[in-house]
Amino acid sequence: MQKQAELYRGKAKTVYSTENPDLLVLEFRNDTSAGDGARIEQFDRKGMVNNKFNYFIMSKLAEAGIPTQMERLLSDTECLVKKLDMVPVECVVA
Repeated sequence: MQKQAELYRGKAKTVYSTENPDLLVLEFRNDTSAGDGARIEQFDRKGMVNNKFNYFIMSKLAEAGIPTQMERLLSDTECLVKKLDMVPVECVVA
């Protein structure tokens, strides 16, 4: 599955369209921010860790019978997900 146009770019993830209108590529970047995005730096392997942690959690939810958007991992930093309407939620841990 090839990523195509960039649809959204957040603080640490980028969403791309694919040739299938019902699927998206979710890329976890190494970007880390502080001060509500005022300072952005690179943190080595952050994207890989977040992608694999996200996949692990979504797999456990699916095993428990809870539907998720996850289709499969594409690479260390990318996964294939179902296209859904986003509920904008941000969680900041201090």
